[in-house]
Amino acid sequence: MGNITKTVSYTVPDLQMAYDLHWSKKQPIRKNLFLIMAVVTFLLWLFADYAAPAPAAPGYRIWFALKFFFLLYSILLVFFHMWWYRTYAKRMAKKTSSIGKEFTFTFSPAGVKTANDTGSTDTLWSVYREAIINDQIILLYRNEILFNYYPRRFFTWEEYQTIKGWVKESVKVVE
Repeated sequence: MGNITKTVSYTVPDLQMAYDLHWSKKQPIRKNLFLIMAVVTFLLWLFADYAAPAPAAPGYRIWFALKFFFLLYSILLVFFHMWWYRTYAKRMAKKTSSIGKEFTFTFSPAGVKTANDTGSTDTLWSVYREAIINDQIILLYRNEILFNYYPRRFFTWEEYQTIKGWVKESVKVVE
């Protein structure tokens, strides 16, 4: 198959899908850090509940306040985790100018050419250090955290399979 040229416009769900895959594969502990903190805080609540003196004993109010804090903090961390990761792309889209703009990508066996209203770049596949590929999106990493993403919805099945083949030939794929 020859070159594949597509003009696309990224959306917030595309960015969210890219970050979800990135965090799942590259930073799984960081993705779940708030949940891990919530579990630790909940375990502290259980310990405080077990170690608390009887209600009539001196110091009970401090233990009660401590237990209340641990329980409330763990619940807040769970809700914060859900809010943070579900709205991350929306918050990032406000900071970047690329969401909603048109890009023209030309994929070839040698690499990808990206063009938009501000200019164009030719990038060889060898520039990318690694790739993460699934059925919905391709992430190509230039370094540990900087990646380009190409959602499946922009391509036909045959085009997507061809691009995946070119990437797999030239870039280390992370499973």
